[in-house]
Amino acid sequence: MLSSCFQEVYGLSFITFGPWDEIRNPDLRRLLKESHEALEHGDVLMTIAGTLVAFQKIVAALKQTQLTPRERLLGRRSFRAQFRVDTRVSDIFQVAAQAQHIIGQVQEATSKELEMLREQVLIGRLGLSLYDTGKYRQLTGDMIINRTEAGIWHVHVNGPRIDETDHESGRFALNYVTQLLLVAQDVAPRAIAEISIPIPLTEQPIWKVRRQAGGH
Repeated sequence: MLSSCFQEVYGLSFITFGPWDEIRNPDLRRLLKESHEALEHGDVLMTIAGTLVAFQKIVAALKQTQLTPRERLLGRRSFRAQFRVDTRVSDIFQVAAQAQHIIGQVQEATSKELEMLREQVLIGRLGLSLYDTGKYRQLTGDMIINRTEAGIWHVHVNGPRIDETDHESGRFALNYVTQLLLVAQDVAPRAIAEISIPIPLTEQPIWKVRRQAGGH
């Protein structure tokens, strides 16, 4: 009975419903679903790669959008309404520690690190956790994805930050980017709607190679 009611209201299967089903952009919705599929296969690397492509597209769209104070407030309200943010004392200390770390590193920061700092500030204005954003960028800091004009991905990992056996890292990355997208599509709907992923994750050569290798 519950399943039939859910189907009538949402037009979706109760069993298969996930947070990405609320994502309006079909390309991004498919990308995050496929990233989840990779995680179910145990392929943490492909999960994180999928979320990073989505993250980069979302941030680029937000940078092109001049958010008014009202839109930033809408983002914060949307985030609180959807995820019921509870700012506990421990969270405040975590954010403070992260901010202190960032400040301490600014003088030695490379251009990439400074760009990551700008991203954290931009996303923080929407009401998302500065700490979680820093944690996500720390996780993906060793990953570089070069995309050809045709949409082919070339994924490179140049450090030890990604542990391919750590499923929790993949789950965190997927949840974080999904939350970011749900807020971003409310505050910058046109820019997010225009994002396209020419070649889906499951049709990328690297996906096919890893599947054929049978390691995941």
